[in-house]
Amino acid sequence: MTIHSGIDRNRFAPSIQGAALHDEFDIPRQTPLIGNVSALAPHKDYFTFVDTVRAFIDKGNVGHFFIIGEGEERKAIEAYIEKKGCTNHITMTGFREDVPAILSALDVFLITSRTEGLGTSVLDAMASSCPVVATAAGGIPELVSHGKTGLLAQVGSSEQLADSLARMLNEDTLMRTCIQGGLMVAEQHDKARTAGRTFQVYTEALN
Repeated sequence: MTIHSGIDRNRFAPSIQGAALHDEFDIPRQTPLIGNVSALAPHKDYFTFVDTVRAFIDKGNVGHFFIIGEGEERKAIEAYIEKKGCTNHITMTGFREDVPAILSALDVFLITSRTEGLGTSVLDAMASSCPVVATAAGGIPELVSHGKTGLLAQVGSSEQLADSLARMLNEDTLMRTCIQGGLMVAEQHDKARTAGRTFQVYTEALN
């Protein structure tokens, strides 16, 4: 039996009042918001995230991107954002304590990792009714079924990721399908279910 990580879905309920990111960062209300929440670590590959932003904008799309978190890669990411001419398109917020509200305010959750265990931040986004565009890294495909619970792209493929973002933002039926599918995945990975499965394994082993 495989026991996946679990989350507290109550923290990320869709009914949580969304953070006023448009107002806080002076972004026009009609501009879609795309972001990721994680430690700024090498395996998260925020350089592909920045490349995706560049490709997305170069294709004539509109959106503002958020990198939410702190970590060892911050200075390198900031330098790369400037190098790619994306300073007007990406906001690095640093560490935030209002992550559930931020997730509910995003239009799309974008994760560009090279490797992942399972990707519990994906579950957090799903529980917040935020559709996911992700790389097919590590355990992410166990959560994101392409076209059903999100969209997947090859690891490192900023072009695929940019096209998937545009699809998610422009295809209402796809977005609704992925939101509903994601909510079902999040329910299956609730911490209560994880605890129950863990208890079952220990009980079977002891017997």
